[in-house]
Amino acid sequence: MSGNFADGVDAATESGDHGKFGFWFFKGDQALKTDSDGERIEYGPGDITAADNWPALRGTRFANGPVEAAVFSGSGFWFFQGSYCVKTDPKGNDILVAPSPITAPGNWPALAGTPFQDGVDAVVASGDHGKFGFWFLKGGQALKTDPKGERVEHGPSAITAAENWPALTGTRFASGIDASVFSGSGFWFFQGGHCVKTDPKGNEIIVPDSLITAAGNWPAIRGH
Repeated sequence: MSGNFADGVDAATESGDHGKFGFWFFKGDQALKTDSDGERIEYGPGDITAADNWPALRGTRFANGPVEAAVFSGSGFWFFQGSYCVKTDPKGNDILVAPSPITAPGNWPALAGTPFQDGVDAVVASGDHGKFGFWFLKGGQALKTDPKGERVEHGPSAITAAENWPALTGTRFASGIDASVFSGSGFWFFQGGHCVKTDPKGNEIIVPDSLITAAGNWPAIRGH
C-alpha cells in the first residue's frame, strides 16, 4: 500500500521549467501529476511504471518504489533510492543512466565522502534544469553541487544556514524534509502532511507551515 499523498509524499519534481507543465509527486510505487497551480490532477495516481509515467523503470529496483528523491535536469529525470540513482529520458521511455551508485562517474561524484553518498531525502535544481547546480538535502543538512555534479559548491551545512534557507529557522522543516521542489517563485518543502514555501533566496517565508492540501498549496492532492 502506498498510502495517501495528502498525508505526505516521498518525492516531488517539476515538469518543464519551474513546473510550467505541472508537478509530479511520488508515494510508494505510485506517481501523481498536478497542473502548474496544484489545483487539478492531470495524471494518476498510477504506477510509476505506467505508460504515461516512467515505463523505462520496469524491472528495476525503482519500479516498486519508494522514489526517495527526484529531479528534472533538462535532459531527463533522475531518481534516487538509497545509495543508487537512475536517469530516464524526458518522456520516461528509455534509461539514459542505468541504476548505479550515486557517486559513480557521470552521476554525482561530488557526493563521495559525504553523508549524502548513502542516500538523500530530496534533490532540487538551482536555476533552469540545474543551470546553477543542484541542491541535495538530507536530515537537517544541505549540500550544493555544480551543474555536472562533479564538485561541491556549498556545504554540507545546516538547511537553515545563511547561504541556504535561513527562513526555515524555528520551523519543523529545520530538522529535515521529505521532499522539495522549486516552482520559479520559490522553494516548496514537504514534511508529513505539511508544506512551507520560501522565496527563491530562502530568506523569507511566502507560504507558512500549513497542510499540503490547503487552498493555495496543493489542493489537487486532497483525497488521493
